[in-house]
Amino acid sequence: MVAFDPRTAAPGVWSLDPKDTLGLVFWTKNPKNLILNRSLLNPYDVIIHMTATGWSEMEKGVPTLFEAGTLLVAASKLFEKVYWRFSPVPLLPRKELLLRFQRLLAYATIAKRDRVYVSFLQSNDKIPETRSLQEQFDILNMLSEEGKAFGIRVILCADNQNFINWTGKLFQTDVCVHPGDFKGKVQLESCGCALMVDPFTINEACGCCCEYCYAADKTLALHRRNTTC
Repeated sequence: MVAFDPRTAAPGVWSLDPKDTLGLVFWTKNPKNLILNRSLLNPYDVIIHMTATGWSEMEKGVPTLFEAGTLLVAASKLFEKVYWRFSPVPLLPRKELLLRFQRLLAYATIAKRDRVYVSFLQSNDKIPETRSLQEQFDILNMLSEEGKAFGIRVILCADNQNFINWTGKLFQTDVCVHPGDFKGKVQLESCGCALMVDPFTINEACGCCCEYCYAADKTLALHRRNTTC
């Protein structure tokens, strides 16, 4: 695999031989291909972070709530380490946001998931995060109260340090890619997540045309946005 070294930003070729690989981490909104090709991944320790928010208004082509929930259940039956992400928390009216979260909680319970990772919109050139810190805090507590009824903890990405000293928190703050998920010593990012080699680079274009996508932020790479969108 050709990718940049996250420690030096120098390009290099990385072995994907199972004996050289501590694990494969997939960030996906649709794990269908992982499910269909499970046998190809047998030699690896696989970790799946599946985003399911129902924010189809802005994230074009994503599975419906029903499809996403069904895929989360199916992936959890085949892979041990599957994590649900309600991230970014959609910019929706509070009542609609809670309704979509509740529907996904039902599937997460069937999938026997015990946590959900959340974050708010990162800086990007198309859709700003318009909610105040107080609004974000209230939303996190609202989701946490609902999750508690399903036995599911709400975990805020550790990269967000805004609420460290706030009182009355019902949610937790933790790393997303825990170093304990790997059978071997890993280096850490500043937030505490395991440091990973990513084949995606800021110069790549994407044809999914989502209204919100921090990975397609034009301010990071002026010529990367797919001009067909």
